[in-house]
Amino acid sequence: MNRRSALVRWCLAALVCGACGNPPNADAGPPITAQGYYGLNPGQCFEYSEQDGGAPDQGLRVLSNPTGVELHFTRHGQDQRIDYLTFDGGLALLTQQQTIAGVSQPSRVFATPLAYLEAPISSAAPSLVSNSSYQESTPTGSGQASWEVDVVTGPQPWTAAGGSYPAVFELGVTVTDSQVSAGSPTVLDRLWVAPNAGIVQLYLPNDASPPQFVNYLLQDVIADAGAGTSCAAN
Repeated sequence: MNRRSALVRWCLAALVCGACGNPPNADAGPPITAQGYYGLNPGQCFEYSEQDGGAPDQGLRVLSNPTGVELHFTRHGQDQRIDYLTFDGGLALLTQQQTIAGVSQPSRVFATPLAYLEAPISSAAPSLVSNSSYQESTPTGSGQASWEVDVVTGPQPWTAAGGSYPAVFELGVTVTDSQVSAGSPTVLDRLWVAPNAGIVQLYLPNDASPPQFVNYLLQDVIADAGAGTSCAAN
């Protein structure tokens, strides 16, 4: 066999296995990050309403800080709760949580960051369990918190005024707090997440007296919201 025939036969064989010429690009693309997966980029403003197509009265505003981001949960444009997050690849970690209640602003700082969200989501994913002690201000105290994040349902299609998504997951966050009642778990949050888009639905108390927990549907997403933009200003 001459050299040319041998070269042709080598290339044909190499084409079958994808190795003729330069080797194929083994790069599978950028790694998944929790920040991008959950749409938690600074400047994002998610607006929600108790009624689909209604005027927004709940909001989620993402602000940057030196270590990560702050998630400002707002009602009628006013802060109700702030979650302070850092990111480690596909994991979002909660380092501090602040509740706005009148003039007091009790804040909990966790000694060990709690596992807040993980990407990517899978219906077969195990529970995301973490524990940490915390120091609390107003009133000053300390305690122990245990968090568990579960995939409740999904992936399922989801449609509202804020968009249509083919695969949305419902997540439940259950906390056991030593200051409330030892061993008595409480549902802290329910989040409906569209991968690589953000949180499309929240389960939060409404304005009723006494407040009742209701579903708030995404109405709009404002990208790169300016400093004067107030999420859910109605």
